[in-house]
Amino acid sequence: MQYKWAQLDLARQMESMDFIKEFITIMADAGYNGLLLYLEDRVRTNSYPYPADSDCYTEAQMKKLVAFAAKRDVEIVPCVATLGHAERFLAHPELEKLSELQGDMKGRFGWTKKQTFCPTHPEFYPFLTGYLKEVAALFPSKFFHAGLDEFWDYCLCDRCRKAAPDFEAQQALFVKHIEKIHDCLAACGKRMMMWSDMFEYYPDAISRIPKDIIMIDWQYQEDVRCYLHHLFDCRVENRLEVNRKNGLDTFLGPVDMLYRNAQSYLEYAENK
Repeated sequence: MQYKWAQLDLARQMESMDFIKEFITIMADAGYNGLLLYLEDRVRTNSYPYPADSDCYTEAQMKKLVAFAAKRDVEIVPCVATLGHAERFLAHPELEKLSELQGDMKGRFGWTKKQTFCPTHPEFYPFLTGYLKEVAALFPSKFFHAGLDEFWDYCLCDRCRKAAPDFEAQQALFVKHIEKIHDCLAACGKRMMMWSDMFEYYPDAISRIPKDIIMIDWQYQEDVRCYLHHLFDCRVENRLEVNRKNGLDTFLGPVDMLYRNAQSYLEYAENK
């Protein structure tokens, strides 16, 4: 099967149901067969009742959207960020305790904004896996995207520093997190997807994760054949080959603001 998907970022810009339906209709007419909804916390569930009505979608709305898309042969795939990009979750006082940054702690780049979950907090996985199960139940797709990009404020709190006191221990904690999310989604009948960029920083972790996880490779540069690290250095590497050597499938995630980005992605991958 050929997967021709688009992504709609509803976390950063919430859209009306009418807009999303129109987007799906345009996609279907153009030959697309899937829509990745980047949600973060936009779906309110029994275990996550905190968002205001104007700041979220209901479970009933998502079910109706799935049915609307299915009539047009468009598969809807949810994305819930499970480590970084958690600022919407952590903005609620009830969940602030799950943040890596507590009080006035400063993050890796000097900010105090709470945007990364603490993977060693004893209440973190019960909350997160419960929410993932509720969201997964709304979408018949066999895929579920778990985010996992750009978790900058990682292993900074006292509890995490004790659990992962050095770089190798941080990698091991990252792998453990991936395994927990993978097992949760597998129990829901889903195949896990994730962004691939943080394996540039934790390179040994990629060989230790479940082989059925799909890497989604994203780059914003004009020509991806001259691949540059996402993480502030200029090392050039072939991420598709790294994924292949580790037995992992890759989906390409070109950016729509540069035509050449998408074109060079296809040229880069055509012989893989």
